[in-house]
Amino acid sequence: MIDIQGVSVRYGNHQILDDISFQLDDDEIVCVLGPNGSGKTTLLKTILNLVPFSGEILINGQSVKKYPRKTLAKEVALLSQHQVVQRGYTVQDIVLMGRFRYQQTGLFNGYSKVDFDYVDTLLADLGLWELKEQEVVKLSGGQKQLVFLAKIMAQNPRLLLLDEPSNHLDIKYQLEMIAFLKQWRDQRESGILGVFHDVNLALHLSDHLLMLKEGRILAKGSFSEIGTITNFQTLYETQLVEYYLASLEKWQQLLK
Repeated sequence: MIDIQGVSVRYGNHQILDDISFQLDDDEIVCVLGPNGSGKTTLLKTILNLVPFSGEILINGQSVKKYPRKTLAKEVALLSQHQVVQRGYTVQDIVLMGRFRYQQTGLFNGYSKVDFDYVDTLLADLGLWELKEQEVVKLSGGQKQLVFLAKIMAQNPRLLLLDEPSNHLDIKYQLEMIAFLKQWRDQRESGILGVFHDVNLALHLSDHLLMLKEGRILAKGSFSEIGTITNFQTLYETQLVEYYLASLEKWQQLLK
């Protein structure tokens, strides 16, 4: 579905992404790991053609640069780290905004019953139904994050781009979110490309990992293929990784 070929991004004299190439299938979940400044967020924005880049990004065989914005929104949706909402908007209002792409003549044409039913299902699945009429500004950080996740899912895209989706979520919501994302992938055969700081969450969610360091791919593959102490030490430049991974393994055993 997504074919990225030799993609590079430069801001002035600063190279952000350098010769990035990989593919992501319709039903695949890939989690991107890397330290701050490695180009993770820029990679997501580049896939949506939000920043100038060299190289090629193909979505279903067509260059992302040739997609009309509204058509692209039906294929790819991004949950960014920073979301701003004004007072007066309820949870339902925000999630319904994700259905804008399916309206024929714009926002003022109104939403259909299909739109409302779709949103109601998402709110129920994400545990937000009882908050449906609440103003979003009055919610906790974790609840807001789930509302914005529901909004991009309302676009019903074939690819979800997630930039630190676990921000502000406690462990209960983190695990529920991961289970829901896996269910979303299985039911819709939709791909997911997610950026994570938390290695533990990435391993629970992903089929494959992509390790980014200084704008280049350090390694890509399954955890069994690339999840070595050497790779993690190189990625994060610390000798404490071995201790962390040992703790992580114990935590995973508890969750089984």
